[in-house]
Amino acid sequence: MDPTHETLLLDVLRDVYVHGSARVAWYQWYRWLNAERMTKNKWREVEKRWAALLDDLGDDDGYDLGFVDSDRGDFLTLILIDPKGELIKPISAKFEG
Repeated sequence: MDPTHETLLLDVLRDVYVHGSARVAWYQWYRWLNAERMTKNKWREVEKRWAALLDDLGDDDGYDLGFVDSDRGDFLTLILIDPKGELIKPISAKFEG
């Protein structure tokens, strides 16, 4: 992966971690991953980067990364899923009273 695209992808993954979701245009996503469509192998690449980010941040809560396609198909929304797979919430909620 191009280093600039790697940086952009990691920035989006950090946004997901902090805010609970992030939105990316499909054309950008495909450019970053050097792909013409989303495949299992490309998603696994993203999941590896997600796992590495969690390791770097010292987070062992088991938050998963998911995605939702927009109705119009222009955007991809990456979402944070709690360890039970039941809730989507921002990590910042962990620190609230």
